[in-house]
Amino acid sequence: MNTEILYPIALDADGSFVHAVDAPRGSYTCLECHNSMNLRKGRVKRPHYAHKALSPNCTPKSALHSAAKVLLHQRISEFLVRGQTLPIKWRCRCGDDHSGNLLKKATEVRIEPSLGSVRPDIGLFEGDRCLAVVEVVVTHPPEDSSLSYYAQNEIAVLTIHLKTDLCLSKVTSAPELIFDFGSVCAYGPCLSCGRLRKPRFVDIHKTKCWKCDSEMRIAFPQWAQNDGERLGSLSCPEWPERYKLLDKLIARKRGVRIVRRKTRFSSFESCQCPKCGVWDGHHYVDSYHHDFAYSEPIEVVRAGWVCLADCDWNCLNYPDGSQGWGDRPSPPANQKRAADALG
Repeated sequence: MNTEILYPIALDADGSFVHAVDAPRGSYTCLECHNSMNLRKGRVKRPHYAHKALSPNCTPKSALHSAAKVLLHQRISEFLVRGQTLPIKWRCRCGDDHSGNLLKKATEVRIEPSLGSVRPDIGLFEGDRCLAVVEVVVTHPPEDSSLSYYAQNEIAVLTIHLKTDLCLSKVTSAPELIFDFGSVCAYGPCLSCGRLRKPRFVDIHKTKCWKCDSEMRIAFPQWAQNDGERLGSLSCPEWPERYKLLDKLIARKRGVRIVRRKTRFSSFESCQCPKCGVWDGHHYVDSYHHDFAYSEPIEVVRAGWVCLADCDWNCLNYPDGSQGWGDRPSPPANQKRAADALG
């Protein structure tokens, strides 16, 4: 990709935004410094504008930032006036992509609203309360002090990164707004420690006993990716002694025999053949993991949540969100309200 940043948009005599690709010959001014500009449509560079006289305080990067901010505000406002949902997708700190509706609760969108000590590029409001902010990043990401303010005041943060003026299509014409980062995790926080969590599944596979060759079953727990969808193949095996309590309940209910074995130096759980009684430990899981990873399980069962910080409780609440293993603190209010703002 050509990373050179040009001036793709200018203001016409009526003060309207005009993209260089669609612009006729005429008089134009810079939307950043308001000095006169020439329209250039040549064979070497893509259509763009250029200042008639050098403007030391105006750069293509600052103009790109201003253009993206105004165009994004216009697009959000149009959807808001029509009462339509505005689909968005963002990359979360948990590593997955989440989707939602930017206008789930917003009743007003403002450009550069004053929020005490910070002034974001775009703010979405419900009455007087700011629900979410959008930051356009061309050179510098939001400062840590701004991010701290948003977190303390229950405000969701979305950032969109533009490396060149060619990236303006992300703002103007993409069917959904795709943000490079979002502060809200759609999975919600761990109910024990308040940090990130992911949905957990248990795959039930059919296999053969390594000793008597009779049919037996084995379970593989795994995390989810991309809005709670199960992975297409197993990322890594988990040995029976690492199963969570809910994993074992699900596996045993579906015919997986899990027994505790004792040796001279240790005690651990393993899968057991229901016919000959031989037990299959680490070597079995490791040896057959490749076959299981690329085969379809006979059943996939949702198994609550797993805490990415691996806290002691490990978020073993039920898939419907209820707390099935004793009372635990509710999610922090600021995380829950910020998540509600984006659907």
